[in-house]
Amino acid sequence: MNENKSRTIKKILAAAGIGTAMATGALAIAPAASATPAENTMFLQSLVNKGWQIWDVSGMIYRGEMVCSDIDNISGWTGLDERQWLVNNTGYNWNESGDIVDSAVYNICPEFLPGGWANQM
Repeated sequence: MNENKSRTIKKILAAAGIGTAMATGALAIAPAASATPAENTMFLQSLVNKGWQIWDVSGMIYRGEMVCSDIDNISGWTGLDERQWLVNNTGYNWNESGDIVDSAVYNICPEFLPGGWANQM
């Protein structure tokens, strides 16, 4: 990782009150499927590695946790459904929504990977 990217990551995590190894804060309002601080840190790191600049860290953590909560709690809901929902309701484009869903599932709720939908993305 280049030094500039490393500084960017540290700034993002510091703004959120989380260290580079593990998050220490909790969200005031968390979805049913709440991630661990380490999972949230890996989720954010994954997005930064994909070129994202995250301005609303707590909002993005909430979005990642909601991806997993939706897949877990909505009967028949898949990552593709979540991706389309993000496109239709949040202003993210198809590629951006794919980054969010991919990063959330791989880092926050990998238990949903074996179902096969991730291979369709």
